[in-house]
Amino acid sequence: MDRLGSHVVCYKCKRPSNREAIEMNPTEIEKLQRFLRQTFGNHGISLARRPEADDSAELQINGETFGAVYKDEDEGELSYNIQMTVLSEDLN
Repeated sequence: MDRLGSHVVCYKCKRPSNREAIEMNPTEIEKLQRFLRQTFGNHGISLARRPEADDSAELQINGETFGAVYKDEDEGELSYNIQMTVLSEDLN
């Protein structure tokens, strides 16, 4: 899933769904950051609010942006999805 305005969009077919994007608040961003640091054993992981999108946070490792974390709710279940981009030039 991706975001288009305030609606969720299927990344495969690019059609908007009826679901609204859900705002991430600073408290849950902090909790999620703590979870990611503990899970991956890396205190260089940080999450930063994105001014253009309040339904996600920017994922950074040692100050470099690697992707975004999106909040999603489906059938009453809340989850966080990480979308990470790796450029081919970074693989050298």
